[in-house]
Amino acid sequence: MISFLKKNKIAITGGTGRFGKILVKKNYKNFVYPSKKQLDITKITSVESYIKKNKPGKIIHLAGLSRPLDVHDKNPTKSILLNIIGTSNLAIACEKFKVKLIYFSTNYVYPGIKGGYKETDNLLPSNNYAWSKLGGEAAVQMIKNSLILRVCMTERPFVHKYALADVYLNFTFQENIAEILPKLLNFNGVINVGGPTRTVFQFAKKNNPKVFLIGDSIMASIQEELKNGIVNKNLNFISMTNAGCDFFDEKFFSANMVEADGNLMCNKKLAKNRIKKIEENKGSTIILHINYEKEIKNINLVNFKERVQKYLNQDYKIILIYPIPQMEENVSAEVEKDLNNNRFPIKIINIDFFKYLAQSKKIFDFYETMNHKNLYKVYPYKKFCNVDIKNKCAANTQEHLYFIDSTHLSKKGSELINMDLIKIIDSIY
Repeated sequence: MISFLKKNKIAITGGTGRFGKILVKKNYKNFVYPSKKQLDITKITSVESYIKKNKPGKIIHLAGLSRPLDVHDKNPTKSILLNIIGTSNLAIACEKFKVKLIYFSTNYVYPGIKGGYKETDNLLPSNNYAWSKLGGEAAVQMIKNSLILRVCMTERPFVHKYALADVYLNFTFQENIAEILPKLLNFNGVINVGGPTRTVFQFAKKNNPKVFLIGDSIMASIQEELKNGIVNKNLNFISMTNAGCDFFDEKFFSANMVEADGNLMCNKKLAKNRIKKIEENKGSTIILHINYEKEIKNINLVNFKERVQKYLNQDYKIILIYPIPQMEENVSAEVEKDLNNNRFPIKIINIDFFKYLAQSKKIFDFYETMNHKNLYKVYPYKKFCNVDIKNKCAANTQEHLYFIDSTHLSKKGSELINMDLIKIIDSIY
């Protein structure tokens, strides 16, 4: 029985690499991830020792040297050792102990111009990395119980700043390869694995995720810091913030505004344009906030919820920012008075925490009615309330301003909110 269980074990080399980490998250049954100390592919004795001791039925070989690509030109010895000799060691040991070897190669063994290659097409590696992977293939091809996967995969989000419009490939995301991998393990030979044929630019344009920030001028006060964090992650950031204009559809205006169409800063046309842009970018992330100081009628909250629920069901990711505390004094002006008059310590501008909870209760209760696997929530009061002063929401400390006036966040204040937003965005992408 024990021997049977071991034979069903699938050992993965390179489990700490980019793709290996995605496999680990899939939590596939019988997949095990030996460390380099347990299985060093550059040493045939280490490979044979691991196989003899653990008796896996299959080995999926991910380990090797890939990025940066110029390392294969600058240090070809290392490339040969890891990608050719290391793979050859595995092939020798797998043949000796009758273990199936599944080798992850690359689409770059093909010329890389037209995409959509067949397994029988001529090979012509375009760089040393591809030559090193083809060298590994040569060893694996020599053993019968083997499978070579020529994969064309990349990370999500698309990691490169530029994309070629004249080179056709079959890119797909690593998560997609991880999903189908178990279905391929019983095949032998060579299989090309990737997505539809298109230019790199077409792939990047379609798949590079977009993050929308939608709301009034309070949201505008966090957008610069948020933009920097998102763009650094190779995501597209689209800000749709207008003074006094939270996220509502055109039904809101006839119900709430004196003017049926709204006003210059917030109107039906703007609402329709926001929705049009969102619906052109399926699967994007949307960050929303409702200002609790506005008079929001229940009918508009119902409309809001219906639209949010629609997007959640269409696989949009939505981040709800709970109400940001609003001060009763102009924070910058009050602090400036103390500084000009050499009054120290500086007055801490604040509002009563329980008053804030009471005033924002309608929005809190409303948000609590919404739950979905694609819905995330951020709680700004945890950054400002009961932190520096018990039962108070503070607008500043002796060292920092969190608000520039009574309503809008400072750079430091926006950083506090954006820390949580970026964590959630990291978990999504």
